[in-house]
Amino acid sequence: MAEAAFPPRDQPIRRVDPADLRALMVGLLRAAGCPEDIAEIAAEIHWEADLRGHHIQGLDHMTELVGNIRAGRIDPEGRPEVVRDGPAWAQLSGHNGLGHPAGLLAAATAAEKAGGAGIAVIGVKDSADIFLVGYYAEMIARAGFAAVITTNVPPHVHPFGGAGAVLGTNPIAFAFPTAGENPLVFDMATSVVAASHIRQAAYDGIPIPAGIGVGPDGKPSTDARTVEKGSIGSMAGHRGSGLALCLGLLSGPLVGAATGKALDSWLGRDVAHKGLGHFMLAVDPGIFGDAEDFRAAVEAHLAEIRGARRAEGVERVLVPGDRLFETRARSLAEGVDMHESVWREAAKLAVSLGVEMPG
Repeated sequence: MAEAAFPPRDQPIRRVDPADLRALMVGLLRAAGCPEDIAEIAAEIHWEADLRGHHIQGLDHMTELVGNIRAGRIDPEGRPEVVRDGPAWAQLSGHNGLGHPAGLLAAATAAEKAGGAGIAVIGVKDSADIFLVGYYAEMIARAGFAAVITTNVPPHVHPFGGAGAVLGTNPIAFAFPTAGENPLVFDMATSVVAASHIRQAAYDGIPIPAGIGVGPDGKPSTDARTVEKGSIGSMAGHRGSGLALCLGLLSGPLVGAATGKALDSWLGRDVAHKGLGHFMLAVDPGIFGDAEDFRAAVEAHLAEIRGARRAEGVERVLVPGDRLFETRARSLAEGVDMHESVWREAAKLAVSLGVEMPG
């Protein structure tokens, strides 16, 4: 119920030229100290998020990203590298740089090793947030492999039965190659809503539905600013809480990174700083049979789902990725629809960095 009602869809919108939006992101990151190539890589991923209508991972994260650079939690010049590996696995260090280059190197390494061994598992430590987890899964799927990716996130979520933030929103993404133009991409947080939706509601004091979060005193609240200081709930009750726990362990201690309250420093809390971790799995469908048969089977099943009898009032049945790719095409052709509140926050950041906003 809460997920369907939130976030609100009637906020003021500004349409932005895609090229201007991308140039703005590059300019903000360059002004924050990122080398040109790293700024371009990071901007590309946030730009893709906005193109796809997934605005909580787009321009809106520039303020947080620059804030972490300014606070010394991210080295804007840090570059990832493979520190250990075998035929079907690798461990990468992000060297405390932006997470985006580490995510791209991990995905490329996963695809390369899966191409040789049939399967590959990649762990990343000493990293920052990679954002838009589905982007990296899509990259692996477009190379011909099934992908599973998860990442750990600083604690914003209370466990089932709890009232204090201990779990991350710990997202997971799946992607599968298909016989069609685009892969199947499914990307979700394990919290009832993503923490960024709470942040955006707080910009203008938009109330959030009951049942989403609690304040720092552990009491339920519909005030976004109060919940920002407290915690949000897991999706599906104890199931989501358990899933977040397991994903945090996969992308934390298993790969040599931290999880849970050890990551409080990313929220500006006075604790020892530790990097985030990421976990990636790539599987070649050819190790179990014919890869083309697999693609055809995926495409056929997606057609079954899209062709399913519709519920009353539903225009069409979608599969994960349908709206994403349609929105991307429309954004490139007509412009990117941005919330005015997000544009306003970006303008504040631009002023602080001496970067000119697009007209």
